[in-house]
Amino acid sequence: TTGARALVPILLGTRRLVSGAGNPVEARGTHDASATAYFAVKNSLTEPQQAHCSARKATFITRKHRLQMRNILLLALLPLSDALAAPVLRAVSSVTSPLAPIFDKLARASAGNYDVPAVRAAIHRERQSAPVVIFGYELSPFCGRARQMLEDEGVHESQIKIVSLGAAPSLPGLIAEPAMVAELANMYGAGLPCCFVDGDSIGDFKQLAAAADDGSLKRRLDAAGALDP
Repeated sequence: TTGARALVPILLGTRRLVSGAGNPVEARGTHDASATAYFAVKNSLTEPQQAHCSARKATFITRKHRLQMRNILLLALLPLSDALAAPVLRAVSSVTSPLAPIFDKLARASAGNYDVPAVRAAIHRERQSAPVVIFGYELSPFCGRARQMLEDEGVHESQIKIVSLGAAPSLPGLIAEPAMVAELANMYGAGLPCCFVDGDSIGDFKQLAAAADDGSLKRRLDAAGALDP
């Protein structure tokens, strides 16, 4: 393998010298000299060494082709994965909806005694702070998909405000705003994400998807001036 390693500096040197030569004649001369050295080293290799180099080259080419095919496959599947995201999440939402009362109890337990008028005032300020407002959890796929659904309806991302209530609802410590979560359930009876258009509640992810399906979401967004011109 000593002879094989000797090829590396020669090839690198050829690239540097040729790219740095300002005179075409000098570049050609440098290339010819390096090429001569390359073949001299290559011819000096024993048959096992040449076989080893050929095998490593074939392995490299195979890996490169696999990576290219993987990237092509991923690009081809992106539209399909996006098309399947909404139906899958709708089905999951139907299954997880019965768990909403459990999450509400967790939020209420974490909130303890809180100032109801102050929390309601904070919710009112937030829901009026942008044409479209989504209260939700940062790690929730439903929150991300709700935003994507609104953008698909024609809402520019600058018109959408996400009000983070924490990372996730599964553990009390991950709920950053338990009082707000509890009061949203009391005020609107909807799970999270809780979506608003022009200050009016649309509901949770399931209700948002239903409004998108029947066309009422588009009409409300248009009336609120939230759609791109």
